[in-house]
Amino acid sequence: MQQHYEREFNLDIINIVNLVGSRENALTIISVLKGDVTLVLDEQAARYSAGELAVVNRNSTWRLSGKGDNLIIVLTLPSLYLSRFTSNLASWYFKPERGREASSSVRLRQHIAEVAISHLQGNPELGLMEIHSRLPLILRILTQYCKIPAPVKRAGGYSQRIERVLEWMETHYAENVTLREAAQTQHVTEAYLSRLFSQEVGDSFRSRLADIRLRRVVSEMATSNRALYQIAHSCGFPDIRTFTVLFKKRYGVTPRQFRQTLREGGSNPASDALAEDKTLPFSYAELFALLTGQARDGENLWQESGATEKLLINARQLPDKPVTLAKRRYVLAVGKLDEILKSHIQQQIMLARRQLPLGWIEVHQLISGDTIMPDFHTDEQFPTWSRYSNADLAISFLHRAGIGLLVRIRDENLLSDEAGYQDKLLAFIHHCVLMFGEEYVHNWRFIVMAGAEAQSDPQAFSARFYVLRERLPPCRIGLAWPFSGHNARIGECPLFAMPLLHDVDFLGICANPNEHIDYRNAGETDFAASTRYVEQRLQAVVAQLRARGLQLPLFLQNWNTLTGDTLYSNGSFFRGALLMKTLLQLPEQAETLGFWINSQAQNEVLGHTHIDTSSLALFYDTVSRRPIFHVLALRERLRGRLIAWGEDHLIARDGDKYIVLLTHSVTINPWLSIQQHLLHGYRRHLRFTLDGLEAGIWQVKKHLFDQQNGTLYYEYERQHTRYGRDDETMAFISSRAEPTLALSDETVTDSWTVELQMDINAICLFELRRVG
Repeated sequence: MQQHYEREFNLDIINIVNLVGSRENALTIISVLKGDVTLVLDEQAARYSAGELAVVNRNSTWRLSGKGDNLIIVLTLPSLYLSRFTSNLASWYFKPERGREASSSVRLRQHIAEVAISHLQGNPELGLMEIHSRLPLILRILTQYCKIPAPVKRAGGYSQRIERVLEWMETHYAENVTLREAAQTQHVTEAYLSRLFSQEVGDSFRSRLADIRLRRVVSEMATSNRALYQIAHSCGFPDIRTFTVLFKKRYGVTPRQFRQTLREGGSNPASDALAEDKTLPFSYAELFALLTGQARDGENLWQESGATEKLLINARQLPDKPVTLAKRRYVLAVGKLDEILKSHIQQQIMLARRQLPLGWIEVHQLISGDTIMPDFHTDEQFPTWSRYSNADLAISFLHRAGIGLLVRIRDENLLSDEAGYQDKLLAFIHHCVLMFGEEYVHNWRFIVMAGAEAQSDPQAFSARFYVLRERLPPCRIGLAWPFSGHNARIGECPLFAMPLLHDVDFLGICANPNEHIDYRNAGETDFAASTRYVEQRLQAVVAQLRARGLQLPLFLQNWNTLTGDTLYSNGSFFRGALLMKTLLQLPEQAETLGFWINSQAQNEVLGHTHIDTSSLALFYDTVSRRPIFHVLALRERLRGRLIAWGEDHLIARDGDKYIVLLTHSVTINPWLSIQQHLLHGYRRHLRFTLDGLEAGIWQVKKHLFDQQNGTLYYEYERQHTRYGRDDETMAFISSRAEPTLALSDETVTDSWTVELQMDINAICLFELRRVG
């Protein structure tokens, strides 16, 4: 349970199995962030799903239950707080409209999420100000749209006098309150109030006061490291002896035993007495995505106070030596060659070809698969049937598009050469030369995947590699080697001692930090360093090659940024700037970058049983482009000579055009606390100035790519259905899932200035051209 308590409100964020609410003179609002929960309110059960909201009115008996795969916010506002705004507010009843699309419920969820974010930030100066500016808005919406007539008083309910006394006790329990003082507030005698209290509440004033104090003590002990006597005193107990006796009588253990059990990770000894509450841990990364998603749903209400960062770049101050970004080409893996025969795969390839420098399509199992059919004889002198018919159709499509083939060869195919693998491969290549010409086929590439067999017998592997190289036409042949997980140990790899390394044309590398970093045990220093994992791995390989006088091009075959481990957290957490930053950090030797064509093809090849949203696939399904596609498209707009660059900015000049890239890169570790992530930066407030421009009229084109502008998962979330999306809906989603574009004319005297509020991992790219 993530619990935060203030005297004026109580806020819990929990993954719930069972929670029994106390019958209090307070208003309780329950917002479901994820999953399903059942609310039993005054013996009436109702099921609430993600995106829905419920209200528990004062002095109501209620209980929440779920299966543990959920997240909810429980916000409690005591009647004393409510009475600040109007004397009648504490006695009103509210019932919000059901459904996640109800406008009043949407606005309530937004404000509640903002309260949770502000409270988790824990900013002592601005946090409470933000919260107290939001709580009245919540009450205003409830009053304006959700107010209902007060229910008819049930038999056994409290009178207004007793309700006022209970409210007074909840507010003043920490003080040395007495029955006499309570009676004076109601202008009655002690004896009369004592009889009335016992009749309606079923308990004595003293016993009820002790119960209230003990509940507060238990909450404080579970979340505070203060001494027991300090907690007891702050909750109204006159001395430690009285407190200990009452605590043990109520819970069966001493306060010290209770706290020791909690510190040892055991169950709550007071859980039975506290209505058998049970909650489970949850992912803070997922909570972060859910809270920010709620806050941005509809109108973005978040206005974070923070200093504005200023960045000034002089366009006339160029580096001494011309610096340009390295040009790269891309490879898309599709699986088997016959995948290219599918219409949607061809559509995806052409979409990528139009916007990206697509060089090759990577295929595996070219010979051992079923793309090339078995050969058999016919009685025809000139056969009308060819075993390569399907392959010819696929390669013909690539040939017309000017895209080459990159063939993946496993090491066991070389070492065992089962069923004459090399002979079949050469026969197929010879056939392709006849069909499509030498110039096209010689542009193909081959990459041999070195696995366990190659590492166990490197001499045999090298010998077979040389045989293959001699028999293949003059194509480029590369080698992919499984390097150690630690970049510092790259030099220990046996590959660098093999003469074979001098005879390969390029080197294939995998660099995925998710495969090597232990989120739970990584310290902050290790985690910060891991954000440059891909760059450091490639630089380590380049250093080893240089030490041996080699300058091999690198093929970054499989790579990624740090991600979480759930569909929701990866899909909803935008990481565009992280991807862009990784692309810009790559050494110039990384000439070729690999991606999967779509998530489905990747799952089929790797045998995954779930959609891996952390993968770098360009498409999700059909023509739905994933964020990496747009990041690459924006990266390709960065041309010309660089003027200035830094962690989150890059400025270049391409002819008569200036290109300004501004980002706000933030990495989330799923195992760090949500408060740390919020404190590290929710938005980037930036005032950017490009100085030294010619006076005149400039046309400014702005591309914005962030969580609300262009992300696919965000558009999927807006279509609330579990029963599939038709072509019209998918076309709409695809049209919305791309960066926004805005064009304007601006008069410039000497400098151009823009002010931005950038969301987490936002990318903003400007293109400025003088037109008059």
